Amino acid sequence: TIKEGEVNVTISDPETKEYHVAAVFTTGQSFGDVALFSEEAIRTASVITTKKSTLLGFCRPDLLNLTERDPQPGSRILEKLLTVAGKRLDENNKQLTLAKKRISELERGVERV
Repeated sequence: TIKEGEVNVTISDPETKEYHVAAVFTTGQSFGDVALFSEEAIRTASVITTKKSTLLGFCRPDLLNLTERDPQPGSRILEKLLTVAGKRLDENNKQLTLAKKRISELERGVERV
């Protein structure tokens, strides 16, 4: 979670090795939920601060220990994290649907030529 500041979430293009800004997060927003819930801790993006920032975070083992040690706050944190992850998944699905539609339109345009 970003206590204060701003970060760019970047994704690298495997072919060109160039980085593209996928999102900008500011105070109060969170990132890293994919790695937190992935057993393999796969990184899907990198985060770079763009302003002086204070970040709060914890690792998967810390979260699992908290939910075992003190289930009530642990479950509230899990609920918030899952809500964020769900919203991001919904947004990604919308973007994927739009991209597929655009690809289909472009393919139809190529077929007409």
